[in-house]
Amino acid sequence: MRLLLLLPAILLSACSTPGPAPVTAPKPTGSAIRLTGSPVWSSMRDVTKAVGSKGTVSGNVLDLKGNILDGGGLKKPSNSQSEDAVPLKITIPGLTIRNGTIRSIPGGIVTTAKDLTVRKLVFLDIGEDALSTTGERASGLTVDQCRFYNDPAGDKSLQCNQAQGVTIRDSHFYSGITGVRLNKRSYNQKAAVLITGSTFKGCETGINLAGATTLTVTDCKFDVQKKWVIGEGGGKVTEK
Repeated sequence: MRLLLLLPAILLSACSTPGPAPVTAPKPTGSAIRLTGSPVWSSMRDVTKAVGSKGTVSGNVLDLKGNILDGGGLKKPSNSQSEDAVPLKITIPGLTIRNGTIRSIPGGIVTTAKDLTVRKLVFLDIGEDALSTTGERASGLTVDQCRFYNDPAGDKSLQCNQAQGVTIRDSHFYSGITGVRLNKRSYNQKAAVLITGSTFKGCETGINLAGATTLTVTDCKFDVQKKWVIGEGGGKVTEK
């Protein structure tokens, strides 16, 4: 009789898949570059003023030199996933941000301009999203050699509302509900996305795509509950 009582619990344990262990985020060592107010970068002059001597600005490239772009002083809602969270807005086409840490920006980095590149950045203390594209002009995002450390109960790390020409390579997405969210059906757009050489660990869903999105995934590793979810719009995934 005792064996029969224990059997359902044994079967349940055997059928359950434990979630991946959380990943510990690194502690940054650079100097903090404090964002204030409601920051908007609409010109390289804005960028230079914001980072001062703690970053190098050359052409359309911001090199953080290992320092920390910190939004801890920005207004933060009690709900970390609130759409009203204060972001850093970028409207500069063709901007590259590289070599540093992005920390505690409540609304993340939001770009409405095309061809933003983020390279060798570590995203910590993610609020609503770490990085997002929005608006019809925000195409051509490149995420290269970046690491996103989300809270296990956090929302998305990367949100590409405008997903045309998105390339993600050699990057890592840890924890959160979704690693990468691609496209919105309401944009009524065809988007081609490449994700290569990247890792998804501890997310409920690695990639969530909607609309007419064609996603190619190559040489990626998934330690998640679901590799991807295809929402409204009939997206297509090819894994190689």
